[in-house]
Amino acid sequence: MQEESKVKLSSISFKNIHGTSTRLEAVKIICSATLPYVELADIEITHSGPTGPAVSQCSNVKPKVSGKQSLTTCSAPIPAKPTPTA
Repeated sequence: MQEESKVKLSSISFKNIHGTSTRLEAVKIICSATLPYVELADIEITHSGPTGPAVSQCSNVKPKVSGKQSLTTCSAPIPAKPTPTA
């Protein structure tokens, strides 16, 4: 059983981030179900590979988006981790 984190963060903002990612998954944000709000403002990340535009993966995120965005916010789900077998 996974224990809940004892760390509580709020008012998280990512602003004015520009660059290139060699990975298709340029952004990965995982929040707790109780604190899902994240601000994303002026995010311009391009993917340098041949497989398509960069994507952002999110889990338990309700983004507040503003400014220019080069990728669709939370456009891809984070794949579930396999359950360990005994």
